[in-house]
Amino acid sequence: MWSRGLLIASGSGKNDADLRPQLLMRGLGRNDFLTVMTEEQAASSWPQGHFDVVMIPPSCADATPLIRKSTEHGVPFLIIGCPRLDSEGEALLTEFRARGGRALGPGSQGFFDWEKKLALCWSSSVRIPDSPPEERHVALVAQGGAVPFSLYAMAVEAGVRFRRVVSLGSCADEDAELRRQIRAVIDDPRSTLLILCLESLSQGRAFLTLTAQAAARHLPVVLLRCGERERFRSRMARRHSDAAWTDQTMWDSVAGQYGVVLLDDAQQIVDLGKISAPRSASRGNRVAVLATSEGVAMMQGDQCEAAGLDVVEFSPELLRKIKSRLPAWANAENPADLSEYALNADGVLSGILADVQDSGECDMILVAAGALTARQGEVLSRSLAEAHRRGTLPLACCCLGRWRPLEDMVRRMNAEGVPLFSSPRRVAEAMSSLWRISRSVPVVGELRPSDRRPFLDQCPANLSERDAMALVEAYGLKTVPHRLCTSVAEVLDAARDLGFPMVLKVVSPSFASKQQARAVALNLKTEEELRNAYGRILERVSRVHAEAEIQGVFAQKMITDGIECMIGIKRDPLFGPVVAVALGGAYYGLMKDIALRVAPVSVGEARAMIESLKGYPLVSGSWFGRPTDVDALAKQIADLSEMACSEPDIEVLDINPIFIRPQGKGAEIADAFAVRVARNAL
Repeated sequence: MWSRGLLIASGSGKNDADLRPQLLMRGLGRNDFLTVMTEEQAASSWPQGHFDVVMIPPSCADATPLIRKSTEHGVPFLIIGCPRLDSEGEALLTEFRARGGRALGPGSQGFFDWEKKLALCWSSSVRIPDSPPEERHVALVAQGGAVPFSLYAMAVEAGVRFRRVVSLGSCADEDAELRRQIRAVIDDPRSTLLILCLESLSQGRAFLTLTAQAAARHLPVVLLRCGERERFRSRMARRHSDAAWTDQTMWDSVAGQYGVVLLDDAQQIVDLGKISAPRSASRGNRVAVLATSEGVAMMQGDQCEAAGLDVVEFSPELLRKIKSRLPAWANAENPADLSEYALNADGVLSGILADVQDSGECDMILVAAGALTARQGEVLSRSLAEAHRRGTLPLACCCLGRWRPLEDMVRRMNAEGVPLFSSPRRVAEAMSSLWRISRSVPVVGELRPSDRRPFLDQCPANLSERDAMALVEAYGLKTVPHRLCTSVAEVLDAARDLGFPMVLKVVSPSFASKQQARAVALNLKTEEELRNAYGRILERVSRVHAEAEIQGVFAQKMITDGIECMIGIKRDPLFGPVVAVALGGAYYGLMKDIALRVAPVSVGEARAMIESLKGYPLVSGSWFGRPTDVDALAKQIADLSEMACSEPDIEVLDINPIFIRPQGKGAEIADAFAVRVARNAL
């Protein structure tokens, strides 16, 4: 544990905002932790002794001499609050980090960690909590200065119990401090929810390694991204000079693969923080809705189903128990209308909550109420507090109407950790998110580079289809039988060996699309058709691409019993090699139906990719009543993903089509197109 810190103050050293960390540390009983000095004093006469941390305030006029002094005296940790550094200051901070020092900022508002009794932050929103650290379970790590503690202030007011909040500022350190902070939360057994708010990333695969470790530890990770629109990236790049970027489709795919829940709005942080408490993990999405009126029950039931929750039918036994506690006019069917009788008669709501908790028929409970009297609010809060302490199922409450007359109810629920909402939609979406982050995430394979020698090292700089087909064959992927020919006689020999019908394709590194170059002829059934097509496609290419380098013509067996799919790899700027599968041919142009995963993937993960496609009934053959060899396609995708990790020179490999044939006949590649990474980008 840190034992001593140096707090720099601007001007005369009496700026209350600069001295905020000292006030907080005193509130934690650590009166002597911080030594306070002004900028001028610290720059001219550094104090004696070792400091675990030095804090440079947001009001600091020139942080450069203070960073230099910290480096010279071996300070291990800096918190830099001033929003920007000059070029000399940036160079000194880089040197400080290179020597093993750690830093938040520039632009950091600091951090707190209640478990370690540290509150080294300038934010005026931070208060010493009433409850002990072991009752606080949410961690927030965010880039920027104002955003982290603004989110904290929103959530605390709503009853979220934070144990750790870190403001990273603008750390141009290739995500090193971000990863350390995530690692610290993963290693903290009392943290049950990690909230991330990020403006940028530079090491996407290292980030995914940590999220996979969090998933293995059953630690939910939720992510809110700022500045994600492409038009704002230039501004973000000025703050995060080492950042890399990707698109929303890639983020959605990565989040699904690694169990990260993407948020759209800051309010979702508040809602998830409230509902995600220790012991609140949901076993499933079956919800019991207990309301105080028929209208509220229907309203809440609609929102639950819209959020993907299952408003499950109660068994006859549970219905009998609930009805026995209610008057005749109430309705015990889920979503239940208990009527206000449940809040006016002692023990009724508590008994029903216990019945539902003990039934094993639901995974979570949602109590919805309309406008209440103070007395009804007291009964509601007391009943929910008892059920919450019983702790067998996650529960939440939605209370419509004015809360001001119900201050005692709100205070009790916040103190007991009962999530309280005013919006039926928000509580339903929060409970749905709780279910999603509670689900087990398949163990993700290690993101490791391959030790295999790249095949492309022996290929020319400009790749043709001949090179692309040789590449996929080198990794064991099955291709449609074909032969490279340089004369009509060789084409005819190939047809006799391979069999009709045939396809002819001009092979050249000079153009990507054979269709646009009119360099392909399909469904050739006789030798006469082959002779005519051979000369015709070469003549077309010579007209459209007069300077094209012609390597020959592929004579290929035509597949007539397969479904066209597309598979491929690309090198994502943030996450590196990525593998894809989609419906091929005209289907892709119409549906844009594609599944992406970070490579490598197992055969099982590849199969899950295929099954996630909207067009899976077509791919699997179930639409036609003739099963296809989906397992063979999955094997091709898995092998392709290994290639993606072994061939760092590939920018794009597009395999379109790959024919998935009837069950037992495999999946065969008919066409491949590859592009190298630009040499000046290597």
